[in-house]
Amino acid sequence: MCSFCRLYLDIENNFLICFMSKKSLIFHIPTLYTKLRYFKQLILLNMPFYAVVKGHQPGVYTTWTQCQNQINNFSGAKYKRFETAEQAEAFVKHNGNITFSDTFEEVESLPAEAVNPLEALVEHVNEIESNVVSVLGEIQKIKKILVDLTSQKCSVNSSIGVKRRSPIEECVIPMKRCDSKDGSSPMNFKYDSEGYVEVYTDGACENNGKFNAKAGLGVYFGEGHPLNTSEPCKGRATNNCGEIQAAIKAVKLVKDFGKKKLSIHTDSKFLINAMTQWLSAWKKRGWTLSDGNPVKNKIDFEELDKEIQGMNIKWKYVKAHSGIFGNEMADQLAREGAEKYGQSI
Repeated sequence: MCSFCRLYLDIENNFLICFMSKKSLIFHIPTLYTKLRYFKQLILLNMPFYAVVKGHQPGVYTTWTQCQNQINNFSGAKYKRFETAEQAEAFVKHNGNITFSDTFEEVESLPAEAVNPLEALVEHVNEIESNVVSVLGEIQKIKKILVDLTSQKCSVNSSIGVKRRSPIEECVIPMKRCDSKDGSSPMNFKYDSEGYVEVYTDGACENNGKFNAKAGLGVYFGEGHPLNTSEPCKGRATNNCGEIQAAIKAVKLVKDFGKKKLSIHTDSKFLINAMTQWLSAWKKRGWTLSDGNPVKNKIDFEELDKEIQGMNIKWKYVKAHSGIFGNEMADQLAREGAEKYGQSI
């Protein structure tokens, strides 16, 4: 059975669990949402990419419909189809600054294509995802009420020395305020063989480097984990800002639970090199580069440097868009965060 079919059956099973058992609804809906997003990511990974180097808005597009919107009614439009995002991005980057003329060998133009069946599937999944998000919003309201009740129960139990957990505490994810004094936490983190909490972080930026850029950050601890984060970037909207701020967020989250060892999986070589090779030299030179120019991301790096003091951090590089589940999920969260950039939230 193919990966699509297995995941689809898994999602279908989650739907049945959610709506046949109201008691388990609060737990299974977040899991369903995560699997639904991963299913969509698998679809996108198996769809072609269209590199538009001459059109209304040059760039890389994931559907033929999007590509058509950029080349229709545009004289001399040039585009090409690729199987991977990396190939399409490289093609646009290589040809983006070329002035097209009669003497230039034209980029391959494709005949009109039928809509890829996967595109229709993505639209259908988007509709389902939207409905699940609505349910998630209502679940968050329920969780807040239960967490408030849990907090009150924790306070009462602490004052009278009662150790037995209430039924509410047993069904709600324990919050920081109920942690033990020794810094231990009941939060369900994943650890590597050396006891480091594992997390995937990513940054995303739509229209990176342009005036209308929108950037976001994603932090992924695991399937359905309550600390998974999707937020817009603060300050400048660039991909690097998203990468750095995602790492900052991850560090802050685990510190809140008394954790001192963190393994950060990121697809940003820039972030890893900055933190492991360049940072100390930047600080010695007063946050300037070797050529004397200022470090553009000084504010974010200063905050990250401050947050990791007293922490043991392992920086792990993962290749982007290579099917690594945690990285794909962090990327999805970052993209969702970018959509909120500039909004009042």
